[in-house]
Amino acid sequence: MQLHILSILMQMHVSARNQGMFKEPSKQAQKAWISMMRASRSLLADIDQQLKRQGLPPLEWYDILWELERAGADTLRPQDLEQRTLLAQYQMSRVLGRMEAAGLITLAKMEQDKRGRTVTITAEGSRVRATMWECYGTFLRTRFDGALEPAQLSSLSDLMAQLRPDDRP
Repeated sequence: MQLHILSILMQMHVSARNQGMFKEPSKQAQKAWISMMRASRSLLADIDQQLKRQGLPPLEWYDILWELERAGADTLRPQDLEQRTLLAQYQMSRVLGRMEAAGLITLAKMEQDKRGRTVTITAEGSRVRATMWECYGTFLRTRFDGALEPAQLSSLSDLMAQLRPDDRP
């Protein structure tokens, strides 16, 4: 049965291709995608490794702490943090629970929506974020400023923004 389904899928792909319904991405697009994904994976693994060596939390915690600091007096909900970070919904509550247990954030029930929660950074969370930034900033200076010229960094940033037009600063 599985071979039959696979055969049908292959026939559909060939048929779509023959009818001009499917157009292969250019070799340049494929190469750019692969390079971007490999660079991203490598850079994220490297910074997480450096943070870990210094006894600091993972980069995803930094992103959450940074967004909470940026919010200032405004309260954020977990779904706000999902939109502002790279964390998926299924990861967010687990990560927030660990961060609360570490004393970096507080989670409070909302007055008007007892099921909803707000997330607030603690003084310890601000301190840890600042310490993480020393490691993270050094990493960026070394891996980006040390590898690319300012004009190249601007071009890279502009190109990435074109790929994600809803990019938020």
